[in-house]
Amino acid sequence: MPAMPLVCRALVFTARLNCTRTQTACHSRGPFLLPLAVRRLPPLVSPTEVDALRSQLAEVAEGKRFLLQGGDCAERFVDCSAEPIEQKLRILLQMSLVLTWGARIPTLRIARMAGQFSKPRSKDVETLADGSEIVAFRGDNVNSFDTSARTPDPTRMVGGYFHSAATLNYARALLSTGACGRGWG
Repeated sequence: MPAMPLVCRALVFTARLNCTRTQTACHSRGPFLLPLAVRRLPPLVSPTEVDALRSQLAEVAEGKRFLLQGGDCAERFVDCSAEPIEQKLRILLQMSLVLTWGARIPTLRIARMAGQFSKPRSKDVETLADGSEIVAFRGDNVNSFDTSARTPDPTRMVGGYFHSAATLNYARALLSTGACGRGWG
């Protein structure tokens, strides 16, 4: 069997970490079945994209390019739709135009999106307004925002993979076709 891609290893690690950090029992087989489900999926980024990013980051380190990173600290599955993706890209592109014009050097744009579906927490529980405690929301990759469905479920990370893939595919389509520049004031 081929080696597990880095993204799969990260998902498995996160599943195990979140299961051990919560007092609520996880599905007993979830963290072990997850690699089998995710291992067969294609990587979210290609080696060519990774090489291009490394090259551009080297230019940033040499002062030949400006680095702009933007996005959310946490995403929800419900935000995986055209309008929020377009809005984030529009803001990032507008900011980069200002920076490129002002600095007179190209700008490397890095969008913090398409995979910020887990949230670290300092406590395993949240206290509600009525004083009761519930399992903390750790992001859509781990458990539900719905207070009645907070049991951690490592299989939710497969949903995270597909939401990430959909976001990346839509963003790539917008950027590669030039749609980002049309009608985006």
